[in-house]
Amino acid sequence: MEKYLTRQLLTLCITVLLISQLGCGGSDDGGGTDADTDSDTDGDSDTDTDADSDTDTDSDTDTDSDTDTDSDTDTDSDTDTDTDTDTDTDTDTDTDIDTDTDTDTDTDTDTDTDTEADPLEGKWALLAKQVSITEYGGLVGDVKATTRLYMLLTVSNTGTNTYNGVSKLCFMENVAEASNAAELTYPDGFFDAITLADRPFTLDGDTVTQAKTWDLAGLDRDAFTNVATDPLPETGSGDEDPRVIDADNDGNPGVTVHTKFGIFIDADLYIIQRSWTEITAQLENNEKLIGPLKFGNEQVVLGNDGPGGQTAENISDGAVVVAQEDESEAEGVKVLDGYTCEELIVNIDNLFTI
Repeated sequence: MEKYLTRQLLTLCITVLLISQLGCGGSDDGGGTDADTDSDTDGDSDTDTDADSDTDTDSDTDTDSDTDTDSDTDTDSDTDTDTDTDTDTDTDTDTDIDTDTDTDTDTDTDTDTDTEADPLEGKWALLAKQVSITEYGGLVGDVKATTRLYMLLTVSNTGTNTYNGVSKLCFMENVAEASNAAELTYPDGFFDAITLADRPFTLDGDTVTQAKTWDLAGLDRDAFTNVATDPLPETGSGDEDPRVIDADNDGNPGVTVHTKFGIFIDADLYIIQRSWTEITAQLENNEKLIGPLKFGNEQVVLGNDGPGGQTAENISDGAVVVAQEDESEAEGVKVLDGYTCEELIVNIDNLFTI
């Protein structure tokens, strides 16, 4: 500042001096030499004026430059703050996605671990082979025969190692060893008329046991007080006894079978029957059952129709059936859930070995 004031004072003094000289030059009229005086005055005036003007302009420019620099620095600081905020938000979102993926994986693993195939549950093709000797007496004598009952059995778990089996009779065949035995055939509707009872099973290791189960043919189960011990209806009581039903809907009491014996008998018999079975089998590879079978049955002929029908009825009523348990057995093979009786019948030879 002190230099500035000094410079201004010096400029002022020079200006005064020049004005003073100019004034002196203008009043000197009688000098005689005009050319010299004019030339000196013009040169001094131009040079001094330009120098003073440049110095003032430079001082103003320095002040403006300092102000602009401070303003730019503050703006850059704000921009850095925005960048930090965006980065934090993106990181949090990625973390949430990873958490969802872990939850799905844990759920799938638990479900697979808890699901285990039950060794008995599902559908089974079952063959019950019953070997018996029927004591007819008289001219017929004793006849040994093998009856095969082919069934579908659907088994479901009911508790710890306990099961229930719902069965359906698909087909039955009877083969007698004696040449003097009657030939039995079963009309349409016979197998659908046989409603088998549910079968209770237990599993102990590889041993499967079906408790004694009673089945009825041509009889109303609900009409019995005790299905195992109540006396059966007597011959000819089909129309009077409320326990007897027309199970095959052919207009005759009980169920109808056709019997043929030589040239003497060719008749229909209307029968009712009560039978029971009990099985102890071994489970093999969770897909096959095989073991001994116990059984028994009672049969009553309610009526007949056809040549020799009465004779056949009389013979049948007096017969006694003796089970051959050492030759009787059961075999089961696990099949697909949608397996049908029609499939079982055409695959009998491939399914069973007994």
